[in-house]
Amino acid sequence: MGGNPPLYPDPGGILPTTCAPSWSQHRAYGSLTPVFDPETLLKRGLDAYKNHRPEDALDLLAQAVAEARWVANPALLARALRTLGQVECEMKHPATALDCYFEAASVCEHAADLPGQADSLARIADILRGQGKAARAEAVCNQVFALCQSQADAPLLPHASALRCMALLKDGTAGAEELHLLWLAASTLYESAGDTVRLAECKSHLAFLLGQ
Repeated sequence: MGGNPPLYPDPGGILPTTCAPSWSQHRAYGSLTPVFDPETLLKRGLDAYKNHRPEDALDLLAQAVAEARWVANPALLARALRTLGQVECEMKHPATALDCYFEAASVCEHAADLPGQADSLARIADILRGQGKAARAEAVCNQVFALCQSQADAPLLPHASALRCMALLKDGTAGAEELHLLWLAASTLYESAGDTVRLAECKSHLAFLLGQ
């Protein structure tokens, strides 16, 4: 068969076991109901991370992923996966974060959750860029662009993040005019979304380009 392989695996449903397999193993011993509410686990995990208890946060969020799978709630599963991916990424575990975001992107695609899919893909692209996998990162950015352009009310931040990622990927290879257009488009979206930190970054790059 022709064509390129998918950029992320198709789990064939919402019951893959990419993340937190050890926590899921207790299901084999006959438990028929969730041990804890996944929403509660998700909240406790975020609280643990905010209170500088990263290992507790990872454990609680992994439990939230496992429980969300068990109750067959794709929206909650995607949220738990994306939250776990964010914490893993901030703790400098890019490979594990990628696993979470790959699965989240697939779950969101099956659930027709365009904002969640676009957000997951934008984060995948940025991690791949950080790993030096420029070609794959650019391909994922293009997926985000296609998703966002297909919807009139597309989410702003994933689109802006993909534009930022593409600008960083092309830095040193593209001309000043192309880079200017990318950073300008990203800055417009970040400003509309109210992300002042990323907006300041975009303006810094634009000022540098104008000063060349």
